[in-house]
Amino acid sequence: NKLYFRDETNKDIYINSPVDNQITIGATSGVGINTTPAETFHVVDTTSEGGVLIDNTATDGNPILAFGLSGTKTFTMGVDDGDSDQFKIFSGTAIDGTSEFVIDGSGNVGIGTASPDAPLDVQGTDAVAGDSNSIIEATVSAGDQLGFGISSTNSYAWIRSAHPGVAFNNLLLQPDGGNVGIGTTTAGTLLELNSTAPYLTLRNSTHENTEGGRESKIIFEGEQTDGSDSTLAVIQASHDGTSDDEKGDLIFSTNDGSDGAAPTERMRIDSAGDVGIKTDDPVGS
Repeated sequence: NKLYFRDETNKDIYINSPVDNQITIGATSGVGINTTPAETFHVVDTTSEGGVLIDNTATDGNPILAFGLSGTKTFTMGVDDGDSDQFKIFSGTAIDGTSEFVIDGSGNVGIGTASPDAPLDVQGTDAVAGDSNSIIEATVSAGDQLGFGISSTNSYAWIRSAHPGVAFNNLLLQPDGGNVGIGTTTAGTLLELNSTAPYLTLRNSTHENTEGGRESKIIFEGEQTDGSDSTLAVIQASHDGTSDDEKGDLIFSTNDGSDGAAPTERMRIDSAGDVGIKTDDPVGS
């Protein structure tokens, strides 16, 4: 074991020998432990669980690793001895208090919370297209985004597909097959509602009093032998008349083979309860 000084040209220092390179301090290359440094600080350990240990033995001491720019700490990570020895990442000079990223003693990960109560607990107020309660966002390079959020003021959660500031995109559930259940874990059809009040509501948000306005439709489609789509039938509920009132009618339409996407009306029940078959103006029940 010896201290070896290189020549004046290289200005490098070795502890042990230039062959073993146990500790190397290079004039321009950096510091290397068991290696010639390829970075400013370079450590090589050949044991199965070797590495670098940062140990703080002070009372309430926090072993940390800090990152800075131009002499100012910008990010700090380490163990917070004063908070149940949680591992934290903090955008600042210390890890005491609130941190952006936390791993607690149970292995739970918290983002935006210092007390995660699930394997992954994310809390935040970042936004999808101005929503102040977006929690998780996944964005592709084209700008399309999938967002998950919770409204703290209205007590609901949401999932949304959008290109923020441009348009809302389609959101697909089970695009490759499988059933969707609401209130059940054993959905037997493509969509199954299981509840003491399994209601389905179709709501038209347009403000209008026109005849046939405020319409909602159930459209029945199928594929022909050549794979082309066909609209077989339509059930429509809409406004009856032109007054500012709540009157409605129910219209049943079927395709006679040449209607395309607009089947012909076959039967109507108007707001008076009159039923018309092959007429859109029934005068009696």
